[in-house]
Amino acid sequence: MSYNTLLDGYFSSPWISFGGPLVLMILYYVFRKRIRKGKDQTFGEYVLISGIMFVLWMTAGVVNPIWWGFGSPEAVREFRYTEKNLLIVDHIRTMGSESDEGTPCSRVHIVDPKSGSKILRFTLGEEADIAGVHGDTLTVVKYSEAIAYSITDGHVYAVYSVETLPELFSELSSGVDHIMWGNSYALMEITANNGKQYNLDLTNGHFYAAPGNREPESKYIPTGKLYVDESQIKRDDQRWGTTVLELQGENGNQYEEFITGPDDSILNRSRTFLSGQFVAITADTNVIVLSYETLEHKSFLLTCLNLDGNKVLWEIHQSQFNSEFEFSDYMIPQTGYSQSLNQLTFWIADVVYCVDADSGKLLWKTEL
Repeated sequence: MSYNTLLDGYFSSPWISFGGPLVLMILYYVFRKRIRKGKDQTFGEYVLISGIMFVLWMTAGVVNPIWWGFGSPEAVREFRYTEKNLLIVDHIRTMGSESDEGTPCSRVHIVDPKSGSKILRFTLGEEADIAGVHGDTLTVVKYSEAIAYSITDGHVYAVYSVETLPELFSELSSGVDHIMWGNSYALMEITANNGKQYNLDLTNGHFYAAPGNREPESKYIPTGKLYVDESQIKRDDQRWGTTVLELQGENGNQYEEFITGPDDSILNRSRTFLSGQFVAITADTNVIVLSYETLEHKSFLLTCLNLDGNKVLWEIHQSQFNSEFEFSDYMIPQTGYSQSLNQLTFWIADVVYCVDADSGKLLWKTEL
C-alpha cells in the first residue's frame, strides 16, 4: 500500500486504532436502549458488535503491519542510495503482549533524493533486510527465502526458496536439497538434489555453478580511494585495504575514543567521541563521525572533520531537530551517504533529515 493521509493518521495512533473501537463499544452499550428504542439486545447483535470490535483490533494489530503498512514507523533500519532513488527501510510492529513486543514488519519507501518527496511505499511483511539493488529490482532476505520486488511499483518479480528455485532455473530441475547464506546474506548458496552446487548473487541476480559453494575470486584492481569500514577509514590499495584513520580508546577505556593515524598516534586529543563510528567520507577530504552525547545512547551527534582530525567543519546535535525522542541499544541511529549528491541522511522519530555533507546545512526533511 502506498501513502494515505487518513489511514496513516489512524494507524499511527494506538489511542485511535485500538482505543477508538473500545470507546465506540462503550458508548453503544451506554446508549443502546436509546439507540434500540427500548428494545433488548439480542444474542446475535451482541456477537455482531463483539465481532466488529475483534476485527478492528486485529486489523490494527496484525493485518495492517503485515499486509497494509499504514502508520508511522517505530524505527528506520537502513538507507540505500541508488542511481535515481533513495530507498528507506523502516518497520512497524504487530500487536504485542506483556511478554512479547510484537513482530517487526518491514516497509520500503522510495524517495526522491534531491527533494525528499515520497514516491512509493510498499510492505515487505515480517522483518526483512536488503540483500541487493540492481536496475529496477530490490531483493530482500526473509528467513529462508529471498524476494525480488520492483522499485517502480512494488510488485513481486520472484521468490527464491527451496520450493520455487527449481521452477526458476533449469539447472535445479532435480530439486533443491538445501540453501545456505554467504557474504552477509547477499549470496544464496544452493545445493541441488543431484549433488551439484550453485550460487545466486542477490546483488545482481547472477546465477552460476559454484564448485565447493565458493564464488570464483575476481581479479582485484585497487582504486586508491578511501572508504568507511565502521570504526576505520581505509584506503583501497590492497584487497583488504590499508587503515588510514581509526577510532580507538586509550588506556583500556573503550568508550571514549580518539581519531588515530596509521601509527596509532592520536591526531587531536581535545576531540573525543563516545561509542563513535565513521559514517561517511566526502571526496577523500573530510570524514563524518556519528557518536553519542552519553553512554546511555539516547541521543546522537554528527561531527564532520578534515582528514587530519584537527578541524571541525560542522557538528549537528540531535536536539537541534528533536530533543524529546530517545534512541536505545535496540533502536539505533542509521545514516546513508550519497557520494554523487554529497549528502547525508539520518532519522529521528518518524522524520528523515538530509544535510549537505560539506556544510551540514539542512537540504530537506520528510515525515515517513
